[in-house]
Amino acid sequence: MHWQKLEAIDPRRFEPAEQQLHWAAQFIAMAGNSYLPSQPDDSHTNMGWEAGTQRICSQLLREEGVQVQVGIDVPGFRLLVLEENGQELAAAGLHGRTREELRQWLEVQLAHLGMPPRPLAYLAHYELPDHPLAHGAAFEAPDASLLNAWMAQRSNAQALLREAVAEYPPASTVRIWPHHFDTGLYIPLERSESGREAKAIGAGWAITDAVANQPYLYVYAWQEGATIDYGLLPMMKYGRWSKGPWKGA
Repeated sequence: MHWQKLEAIDPRRFEPAEQQLHWAAQFIAMAGNSYLPSQPDDSHTNMGWEAGTQRICSQLLREEGVQVQVGIDVPGFRLLVLEENGQELAAAGLHGRTREELRQWLEVQLAHLGMPPRPLAYLAHYELPDHPLAHGAAFEAPDASLLNAWMAQRSNAQALLREAVAEYPPASTVRIWPHHFDTGLYIPLERSESGREAKAIGAGWAITDAVANQPYLYVYAWQEGATIDYGLLPMMKYGRWSKGPWKGA
């Protein structure tokens, strides 16, 4: 596994950069929500981190013979529409533009490229932490050093989780989820006699939130019909048990 060296950065400087990217990634989720079949677990809105191109990208959107992806060029801080092979079809700088301006731009570009014209709606079943962007403020490009640090952390997390996927074949693919903006995977462990999942483990890398005041790796367990009491578990040499409201390590 290729591990990128991480530089120490004050979380108070880093969190605003995470927030800008988190809000920008919602355009990817909106496109998936409008053009992909809806899934109960919201997986049609998830996205992938491409370390080689330094992009966050949607799943492939296929409609009427047209195949495109929506993405974020992280170092360039741009919203993208891409061909299946990754070639740029359209790009708009995020800096200085509002969410509504960019939403309208993306709608126009997708229709222009042959996708059926559809409104791109903000996802209403979850809320992001309040931010000036939600009230009409324009995006502000983070400092390049902060974007580089974010990319290194995200690439390391993805490489680490892909090793887990190789170790546990039932594991899901490693994806970024738009609500919490975490890179995560899910590993089913057991099924009940009826075929339903009975036990599972989730793991991933999360941005600064109510659980920790800096980005962190996490692991949690789930068992159908049971509550796991993490307070009964022994202390860890590294990390800590979170006992609520989110429970895990």
